[in-house]
Amino acid sequence: MSELTSSPAAPSRRLWLKRFLIVLGVALGLAAGYLFLKPVGIAVPDGSAVQPMSWSETTAAVADIQAREAADPTIQADCRTRLLDHGERTEKVIVLLHGYTNCPKQDDELAGELFDLGYTVYVPRAPHHGQVPERRDPLGSLKAEEVAAYGDQTMNIASGLGDEVNVLGLSGGGLVASYIAQYRADADLVVPVAAFLAPPSIPAPLTGAALNAIELLPPIDNRDPAPDEAVRGAFPHGASDTSIQGAAAYIRVGQTVLRSASEMAPKAGRIVTVINDADTTVSNAMIDDLAGRWRATAPDRAQVRRLDASLGLLHDLITPDREGQKVDVAYPMLLDILTGS
Repeated sequence: MSELTSSPAAPSRRLWLKRFLIVLGVALGLAAGYLFLKPVGIAVPDGSAVQPMSWSETTAAVADIQAREAADPTIQADCRTRLLDHGERTEKVIVLLHGYTNCPKQDDELAGELFDLGYTVYVPRAPHHGQVPERRDPLGSLKAEEVAAYGDQTMNIASGLGDEVNVLGLSGGGLVASYIAQYRADADLVVPVAAFLAPPSIPAPLTGAALNAIELLPPIDNRDPAPDEAVRGAFPHGASDTSIQGAAAYIRVGQTVLRSASEMAPKAGRIVTVINDADTTVSNAMIDDLAGRWRATAPDRAQVRRLDASLGLLHDLITPDREGQKVDVAYPMLLDILTGS
C-alpha cells in the first residue's frame, strides 16, 4: 500500500494566507484609524481675524471687492457683492449670506425690503460662487479655511456699516452664520436658517470619517459642460452643479463650530436658530444638536425658532422664483426675527 503524503505546497499556501490576512488587518486598521481618528475641521480662531473698520474703510473695501468682481469675466454680473446703503453709517446693518451653490442674487428681494425699512444691507458673494456656467472653476477647489475667512471678512466690513450688526444666513450661509455666532462678539444677532452642517444622509457619528474619506477622492463635480435653461432653472443665479469636496469644506467648518460649542459659549449677542421641519436637504438633527449646545452654555442668548412642516416651506425659502416658493409665508417670519417687528 502506498503512503499518503501532504503536498509541500500546502504549508506554504497557509503561511501566505496568514501573512496576507495580517497585512490586510493592519491595512484596514490603519484605514479605519485614518478615517475615524484623523481630526477634521479647522483651527479654532484666535481672534486675530477681528479687524473692525471705519465707515470710510468699509466703503472702500466693498468698492474694491465690487471692482474686482466686475473685472472678472468668470463672475456673473447679477452675482456680484451688494451693498445697499444710505450714504452714511446707520444704527443697524443687516448681513445676508447666500446658500451654497447660489449667489447674492438670491437675497435681492429680501434685501430690498430690509433697505426700504431703513437698514443698511450687505450681501457678500461667497468664495468660488456666482461664476458663469461655461467658465467657473469647480466648487471642489473651495477650502474650509476660505469659508471661515469669508465669515470674518464679512463681519469686519459689517462692523463699519452700522452700530448694530444682525446676520442672517441660509443653508451654506447658515453655516457661515453659525461660525459668526460662535466666534464673533461684534455680531449682535445671528440667525442661521436651515444651516448646512451636514446632509441628513450622513449619521452624525460618521461625519468625520466621511469627510476624511472624501479627502482621499479625486474631485467630484457634477458639472454640465453646456447647461441649458432647463438645467439652469434649478439654480437660476448660481451653479448648476454641486461638488462633494466643496460641500465638505462647509461641513468641516461646521464640525469646528460644533466642537467649540461644547467647550465655550458663543460670542454673538443673541442667536435665533431657525429649523425648517419640512426640510430634507440638511440635517435638522445636527442643527438641533448645535442649538442645544448653545442653549446649554448661553441659555439667555440662544433660542430656536421652528417652522412647522405643515407650512411646506422649501429648503431655499428665500429665492422668490423657485417653483412652490412661499415667500409670502417665509419673509414675514424672517423679518420679524431680524427686526423684532
